[in-house]
Amino acid sequence: MTLWLARHVDANLVIWSTGSSRIIGGDYEATVFFNRALRSFAELKRDFPDRFGDDWWSSEMLYQDWIEAISTTEITSQRTSDSLIEARKIVVDTFESKPVTLYSVSSANHAPRIFRDELIAFEYGTGFRSSRQNMTLCAVAAETCYGGGTIRDVQVDDLGKYLVPRS
Repeated sequence: MTLWLARHVDANLVIWSTGSSRIIGGDYEATVFFNRALRSFAELKRDFPDRFGDDWWSSEMLYQDWIEAISTTEITSQRTSDSLIEARKIVVDTFESKPVTLYSVSSANHAPRIFRDELIAFEYGTGFRSSRQNMTLCAVAAETCYGGGTIRDVQVDDLGKYLVPRS
């Protein structure tokens, strides 16, 4: 979904984010997914012909060059909310005060939480938003496989941050 969406909206930046996932002694999630994207041309064309079957997707080399040209990996975050704070830094540094639309792609059961974390990271509703953050935020549900189930079979327990009352 990320690759199709990036092409569909003519994105000029894809941030492959880590969150906290890392194989012990191995690569970060961002690096794994970026490398997977580079190697997935034939698989995408075969498995998603409605999204990757047109002439634009005709050359694997052009596909890989395109991904490399617009991609960056973010490997410092420790959780989703941190990933979005790091994304904000990258977006502001890259685009300064130019209008930007940020699309976050995640599984459908996580999209509402991702959108909430985007709003927090970009300081919506706080009165502290910088004029350099001329942003439109969107959360996009990926076409995640749920094995033998559906999104209705998934329960996400987002514990968020607890506030401790002052004594």
